[in-house]
Amino acid sequence: MRETLIALLSQGTIPGCRFSPILEVARQVLGNTMAETTKLSVEKALEKLRRSDSPKSKNARLDDKIDTLDEEIKRMRAQRLRLDQRRSKRD
Repeated sequence: MRETLIALLSQGTIPGCRFSPILEVARQVLGNTMAETTKLSVEKALEKLRRSDSPKSKNARLDDKIDTLDEEIKRMRAQRLRLDQRRSKRD
């Protein structure tokens, strides 16, 4: 089973699998490691993928959250304006 998974992972796709882009990223990250290793567990592959993501600082994570909330506020304000305009047209 492991050998089959490694072979499919090295090809970058699994027929009928909706996670094929993830497998492509795994193939790129692992690179030559898969060719050298005959048995690679899924856990090890995921660990390598997770390690390649550089951890963000606390400030960067907070900035991302703030940006997300700002976008949500903009969306809600626009929605409120649309609803207010509909109400004024009905009255």
